Amino acid sequence: MDLRILTLPDELDPAEFMEDRGGDAFRELLTTGAIDALEHKIRTATRGIDLARDTHRANQALEEILATIARGTDDDITGQTGLRAKQLIARLARQFALDESDVRSRFGAIRRSKGLDPRATEGQHSSQSPTLQPLSTEESELLEILCLHPELAPTALSDIGGDDLSSSTARELFQTYRRLEEGGYALDFNAVLSEIEDPRLKHILVELDDRAHEKSPKAILDGPTRLRSVIRQFHQRHEQREIRQTEADLANGNFSEQEELTVLQQMIATKRRQQGIPAPTDG
Repeated sequence: MDLRILTLPDELDPAEFMEDRGGDAFRELLTTGAIDALEHKIRTATRGIDLARDTHRANQALEEILATIARGTDDDITGQTGLRAKQLIARLARQFALDESDVRSRFGAIRRSKGLDPRATEGQHSSQSPTLQPLSTEESELLEILCLHPELAPTALSDIGGDDLSSSTARELFQTYRRLEEGGYALDFNAVLSEIEDPRLKHILVELDDRAHEKSPKAILDGPTRLRSVIRQFHQRHEQREIRQTEADLANGNFSEQEELTVLQQMIATKRRQQGIPAPTDG
């Protein structure tokens, strides 16, 4: 039997091959099992990466490989191309030392994000946030700290509430940490990224992790000190919100005369504390 194995030169990326010859040609490679575009993609994407230690780059490589496989599979992945894709996913799980179910989940998320999974339709839109709001400076700092120092996540989760976060984006990411922590799961970057289904949130978390690693060598303060600082900022913002609400209640006459006196004293004490002014002592 004459088996012709189609190989790609090292300088040609499978994505470029697909653009030149179309998805059908690439799917043919998957069907025939040729060694081939996917082998080339895996080899080039992981070149120079320590998959056991450089988890961030390893994760980026895996996402890139899965995206290539997703583009090469049919809408119905139950056929030959789907079988080939499943075999590759099992191999990637072994190569990257990940649970196969996690890799399958990430593959499914990529297919849904690219409109390749006909089962996504309504469910895809309902499971994603309608809009992703920009992160505040404090929210970015908090999430960057958690990317670098997952061991500090329990402290952040106990000292910061969901209502302290102003953007829906930060709340969803922070809630992912909380869900994993409550379930007793690991809180490292890859675990959190695998838990997120919305590809937009995945992208934001990867960007946060990139920035965190870029800033880390220049950081003057260590992780715990940075976290205490950002927690203090969130607490101050929380107190400011409470003061504004109290002022509105005072203006609307929602307190009795005695309650007004007590509330005013509490507001003064809070503002003095925020400004670092010591409380007066009885003389």
